[in-house]
Amino acid sequence: MAKTVFNSDTTLLCTTGIIDRAEREKDFRKIWPEMEKLYANGDPSLFRKFSFFVYRSFNERFLEGRTPRQHFYQLKNYFDFFMSDLAPISDNSGLGGLPGALVNVKPPLDKSLPSVEKRMASTGIMIHAADSPFIFENIGGYLNMTERYIFSSIHPVMTVRREHGRVVDILPPEEEGKKEVFIKFVIRKLVNPKDIKKLESEIISILNALYLSVYDFGRMTEETSKLQIELCRDRQDRKDAPEIAEFLKWLVPQNFIFMGMTRFDVVKRKGGAHLAERNESRMGVYRDRELMNTVYPGLAEEIEERILKTLHVREVMALDFLLNSPSIIYNPVAVDAMIIRQHAKDDVPLSVTVLLGRLARGALTSRSSDIPILRKKLDGILRAE
Repeated sequence: MAKTVFNSDTTLLCTTGIIDRAEREKDFRKIWPEMEKLYANGDPSLFRKFSFFVYRSFNERFLEGRTPRQHFYQLKNYFDFFMSDLAPISDNSGLGGLPGALVNVKPPLDKSLPSVEKRMASTGIMIHAADSPFIFENIGGYLNMTERYIFSSIHPVMTVRREHGRVVDILPPEEEGKKEVFIKFVIRKLVNPKDIKKLESEIISILNALYLSVYDFGRMTEETSKLQIELCRDRQDRKDAPEIAEFLKWLVPQNFIFMGMTRFDVVKRKGGAHLAERNESRMGVYRDRELMNTVYPGLAEEIEERILKTLHVREVMALDFLLNSPSIIYNPVAVDAMIIRQHAKDDVPLSVTVLLGRLARGALTSRSSDIPILRKKLDGILRAE
């Protein structure tokens, strides 16, 4: 059975508990005959498949008080939204369009609500997107961070077969094929149309940032590995270079969640040094500065300012935990920016690489003695004692 939990830290009313899939599937088979009678759009087979996967994601509290007729109108509303073509999202990344996504924010459909819920002022958020890691967690974290107050949520994933953009079959998520996710949040009511439009736009930005991070993840890990090799090869005279190289090797690929990566050349001009970003080095959210400023307000400027202020520092690497730049993807908290400096033989900085992301959960639970850099510092402390 599910239970309702109130979290005073986030003012989030949520329902937790294990959903009995077998029991839910049995319940769906009972209500389907009545729902089928209400379907007047030809063959109901796709509607039945979609409804089955969505219905089995409902918890007890969500189902309470709803009749088969109310379930029909609710699921039909979701189905009509889901059946749209997922056209690529327009963006400034240079990739020719990111995986498709649709976002719709509006009040719940009255015909689908039990009488008790008609008195609850709320707004529904429907999202249909190409599935990708952390989509549900990212948007849920963003809604909590912006104090939208989530009342309920579902996020069933399905394997969807399409022909020329049109859905022709809906299968279980374990089947081979492209995965699509339907997400529904019910939040505190939004009244101002500008707030609704702003919310839709920001959710699209979060999806874009996530897709860019996932799209470039392999390349970012590859470039970090190349950087590790460069540090070992080019700076044998620097005692800390091999140590940083070992740390980067430990970082990739399981101990860091990459969100973006870029490289700057340090150019000397009259009046001081200047950073020239290499266009081909932009990966993840760095591909689209406008998007980056939406998802990480002020972060790009803060990082560049820190780089310029520390050009005199001889250390190869700086690890900054940017407390003033919360991320609205992965977690609504500060992000990690790793600044790796590459110097000439006379220790004049030539270039700076920025790795933007979060240390993975496994990294945060690692023993200090297992982490390069920390292991050396720990050895030094033990020897001193």
